[in-house]
Amino acid sequence: MEFKSNTTTHKLINLDDGKAMIMGVCCKTGEKYSTAAFDILGYMSWYLDKNPIQECLSELNDEDREFLISGLSPEGWHEIFGEAE
Repeated sequence: MEFKSNTTTHKLINLDDGKAMIMGVCCKTGEKYSTAAFDILGYMSWYLDKNPIQECLSELNDEDREFLISGLSPEGWHEIFGEAE
């Protein structure tokens, strides 16, 4: 399966009080997706320092973290891998 690189399909949006969110397009469905708000320092620790995303962005659910890693929204994930059993 071939996917577009997520590096050109998402944007970091700065919010108030050191928080941010990602808005982007799912690399499978092409539909817009946005994450919940998260700590910008945690994001930088994951993105720049390559620390584990589960530790750096523990406030995000699995689906939002997967979008950051792969560019797949929950719907895109389900289209590829099916529903959880």
